[in-house]
Amino acid sequence: MKNIQFFKEQLINKAIQFHKKGNIQEAAKYYQYLISQGCSDERVFLNYGAILQGLNKLEEAAKCYLKSIEIKPDNAEAFSNLGKVLSDLGKLKEAEVYTRKSIEINPDFANAHFNLGHILSDLGKLQEAEVYTRKAIELNPDFANAHSNLGTILRDLGKLQEAELSYRKAIELNPDLAKAHSNLGNILKDLGKLKEAEFSYHNAIKVKPNFAKAYYNLGNLLKDLGKLKEAELSYRNAIKVKPDYAEAHSNLGNLLKNLGKLKEAELSYRNAIKVKPNDAYPYFKLFHHYEEINNLKKLKESLQEFNEIDNIKNELLLFRSRLSFRNKEEQTAKQLIDNISSKWIERCNSSEKIIFWSYKAFIEDKIGNYDFAFSCFENSQKDPTYERLSKDSFLNFINSYKDSVLNKKNKFKNLNYDIEDFNLAFLIGFPRSGTTLLDTILRSHKDIEVI
Repeated sequence: MKNIQFFKEQLINKAIQFHKKGNIQEAAKYYQYLISQGCSDERVFLNYGAILQGLNKLEEAAKCYLKSIEIKPDNAEAFSNLGKVLSDLGKLKEAEVYTRKSIEINPDFANAHFNLGHILSDLGKLQEAEVYTRKAIELNPDFANAHSNLGTILRDLGKLQEAELSYRKAIELNPDLAKAHSNLGNILKDLGKLKEAEFSYHNAIKVKPNFAKAYYNLGNLLKDLGKLKEAELSYRNAIKVKPDYAEAHSNLGNLLKNLGKLKEAELSYRNAIKVKPNDAYPYFKLFHHYEEINNLKKLKESLQEFNEIDNIKNELLLFRSRLSFRNKEEQTAKQLIDNISSKWIERCNSSEKIIFWSYKAFIEDKIGNYDFAFSCFENSQKDPTYERLSKDSFLNFINSYKDSVLNKKNKFKNLNYDIEDFNLAFLIGFPRSGTTLLDTILRSHKDIEVI
């Protein structure tokens, strides 16, 4: 009996050694053999569970962790790992219970505090998530992933400056943490530090060249910076890495539309629908695309094509209403738009709300409900981007032009190093007076710079 036990211990040690050296295939063979022989050592189930978890075989991993806990009920690591697996399976409530048990067994287990912080964040319990993630950092100050996760929690709490510091700390501890670079880019973008944000996204891609999310985030930033061609390339790279990236397909569609590539934009929206048919957003964008380019025939056909999809019934009502309005059937348009769920309107993003209220305003105006139409038009102007505009913005523009003139030598040298001598002239005119045409004529001359 002693010999059998000794032999089993040897096999377990061999498996653990293979595991430590990263030889997962050999380690797994040993663990599988030991399990098939009725081995009841909690280490075997714990370690084999970790291998299965790494292979994304989450259900099998959960069974192994449960067996490890059954053998050793005070196994804090097994409880924590099981919590992580359940979290990845979307079973957040169960995950929370098992992870709290891990901390109860071992209050100094940094990984368990980290995992619980992540779970609580996903459950929307952000203040609690912050507490547990900070505890993980207190127990292990060099825990780069914990600093990164804390940054995400702080961002969601609106503490952007603190979030920036957390991401920077994570990167300092682990410069190869691509997710931290990308998330730092998001924070810097929100803080208006656009050049730094672009640099962070590029760093994320440099660390992890197949990082679809970083390409996607970079595309969003480049689009906002007006670098549309570069943004298009970035979205295409995101899709190349992750062909089923619905959001990237949709945003590429928006960009192609802005570039005047209407057929390609339509195809991108349809690709987004194909890879994520339950997402209402690309349907909305496709319908709106047809309406904006005045292709009412295709709008009608697409509304019929997707007529049976339950989760876009409000989108269908909205664009059926718009189609009726465009066909001068105002009463039908009103009946359709009035059937749209108020909850759906609340859930809409700002751009969708603007479209809804604009469509409704025109209908109400056309049927003579002028006061109500006015209030709808007011709602259609509630664009959050307007809040960032300053009443002094035009004065600031004038001052910046003044500075440009005062420092004209430096400015012109930046524009064209071949210009040795120049005269400065101002072109002033009212809208529709031909100034744009004159601008075009002037800039066609090789010795003239128009700014």
